[in-house]
Amino acid sequence: MRKRIAQVGHRFDAFLRAFVDAKTRVASTLPENAKDNCSKEMESRAAGL
Repeated sequence: MRKRIAQVGHRFDAFLRAFVDAKTRVASTLPENAKDNCSKEMESRAAGL
């Protein structure tokens, strides 16, 4: 039983690591101006409130 739990934990850990890696890869490929536009939009919304 313990062996099975360890296996599942290891698989989940590997999945989590792959997910985080993919997320950072997608974030790094986003163009810088897209990030700037997003922050500008948030600033304009905050000013409008």
